[in-house]
Amino acid sequence: MAIAEDLDDSKDKKGRRAEPIDKRTAKNGQTSYTFQVDVGTKPDGTRDRQRFTYRTQTEARREYRRITSEVAAGTFIRPLDLTLDEACDEWLAGRRLRRQVTRNNYVQHLLPARRYMGGRKLSQLTKADGDALVTWMLTQGRVDQRRAINPDSLSSRVAAFVALHTDGVTTGAIQAEFPGQEIHTPLSALVRTGRVTRTGRAVYKATELATVERGVKPVTVRSTLTALSMMIQSYVDQGRLPRNVIALVERPADEIPEDDDAVEAAKSWTVAEVQRFREAAAGHRLHACWLLSTYGCGGRRCWDCVGRAWRRRSRSGAAGSRSAPRRRRTCPSPGAAVAISRHPPNWPKHCAA
Repeated sequence: MAIAEDLDDSKDKKGRRAEPIDKRTAKNGQTSYTFQVDVGTKPDGTRDRQRFTYRTQTEARREYRRITSEVAAGTFIRPLDLTLDEACDEWLAGRRLRRQVTRNNYVQHLLPARRYMGGRKLSQLTKADGDALVTWMLTQGRVDQRRAINPDSLSSRVAAFVALHTDGVTTGAIQAEFPGQEIHTPLSALVRTGRVTRTGRAVYKATELATVERGVKPVTVRSTLTALSMMIQSYVDQGRLPRNVIALVERPADEIPEDDDAVEAAKSWTVAEVQRFREAAAGHRLHACWLLSTYGCGGRRCWDCVGRAWRRRSRSGAAGSRSAPRRRRTCPSPGAAVAISRHPPNWPKHCAA
């Protein structure tokens, strides 16, 4: 009798589940499966317990086993709760750049990605999102400067006031609306950009800007993908993202014209054209500099060769570089240019020093 009662009591007791996955039903009838896992510790020493929710029980079981295994092995990556805009700001703030122009380039290159998907979670980005970004930039990624306006500027406020008068408004009425401010320059700029039109003497009327969707060049797309990939890779290196999906996006190539192989379409000089140029520059006081430009200057730019002070040239004929220290190198100059530089014809005093 006692054994039977114990068996009945054991049936009433709730057994321990192997996988603590709960089933939840929302008010709209949608079913989901959720569980909680300790993924580590917080900075204050308390346990970091996170909840995960999935649509099906099979998916929840699979993810529960994966997450618990990665937590036990120490390889679990916590979901990054940052949008693309927030991640870009954080990445730019952490960059230690010497030159402001470099930072400005990063900001400009990231602008298309921030406009297209700035509100997306960084951890939810996929390769398909990167491909869609490339397509959008190539077809309609160019910003119409007439629409890239500051709504708080005087020109925008004048344009908004003119738009309120469908039959047009006089300059006097505009000046009365903005007393003490010079409105003629903003009005001229608005007429020049096509945002307002002059219908009569000192009478202005707002115009409708035609929406023209244009894309950018492939080189602009490649610059954006490079900067975006650098930003995402920094979070991968920190262990905050599992992989860099933007690195998998194929970069668009430049369009090759049909007459690319034609001699007339060549961007560089032919050997005959270089020879004619050398003969024409033979009597010039910077003859040696022009020779260096045709030789390629050992990888230097032509204007670096032409503008280099000759006092930086050593007796061996090696020309030093005035570029950044990490790119500084010494390359042997061509023999003809060295010979001319040692005996420069009619060389100015400040260059021969």
